[in-house]
Amino acid sequence: MKTTTATAIMDVTLGDGGHSLALLEAMREDAWVLGMDQDEDAIKRAQARLAGYGNRFRAIQGNFGNLVSHVAALGVKEVDGILADLGVSHLQLNEARKGFSFMTSGPLDMRMNKNLAMTAETAVNELSENELADIIRAYGEERQVKQIVRAIVSHRKISRIKTTDQLAAIVQSAIRQKDAVKSLARVFQSLRIFTNKELDSLRQFLPQAVNLLKSSGRLVIISYHSLEDRIVKDFFRQEANPCICPKDFPRCVCGLEPRLKIIGKLVRPSEDEVFRIRTARSARMRIAEKVQA
Repeated sequence: MKTTTATAIMDVTLGDGGHSLALLEAMREDAWVLGMDQDEDAIKRAQARLAGYGNRFRAIQGNFGNLVSHVAALGVKEVDGILADLGVSHLQLNEARKGFSFMTSGPLDMRMNKNLAMTAETAVNELSENELADIIRAYGEERQVKQIVRAIVSHRKISRIKTTDQLAAIVQSAIRQKDAVKSLARVFQSLRIFTNKELDSLRQFLPQAVNLLKSSGRLVIISYHSLEDRIVKDFFRQEANPCICPKDFPRCVCGLEPRLKIIGKLVRPSEDEVFRIRTARSARMRIAEKVQA
């Protein structure tokens, strides 16, 4: 592990190590990256991919919602930058046994971390009709939610829904076929977000990330879902302008100082990026810098 005098970057959604690789290639030879992911399989793939960088790269398994406790155990007190890419990797989506995709047949699991108690199968079969509707409506923003949930509840009365293709067939039977792919994507996305408590983890992560950053350190968040982006946008704005004084006050008396400065505008993928990587079309990147105390 490098000393704290060298540039240190955290990639808290390590995945298969693509971002970490780009960072290591771009930074000086004394800079290092600490990767973090809750998926043990992703950690192993990234470690193999980045083995040639020696002690310039280190990985830990954990959820970024518990960021501070994980880095404290390693003796890391502050870093120069933190990156979080909230998307799911292609390898994860295409790995049938994880159950993330309606395109492959596998167990209805969807857990990033196998130590989580709740699976998508448990949610689909044991939550109430109203609870399921709330999940799909809130996290998937699906309009045909009533028909979908009724079909799920009707089917599970006959037999337990255990696989991705079972669930996909049930959803397809309940919706307009012209909307099938989009509705399937929304249903599976909503169950994944719920199962992994993704929005709760994001809310917990953001203030911890600011605390971990050095002065002038930067926090970069790439989101793909409107709810994620809204959480990040609102947090950045609040930290950049925390004053709670009435607007008609001539000066601030609340004493709340900004902790972040928003850098630039929202960054969207270029047409060329979307052409090369179709899943990038919904990506939104926001950047903020920690204000010197």
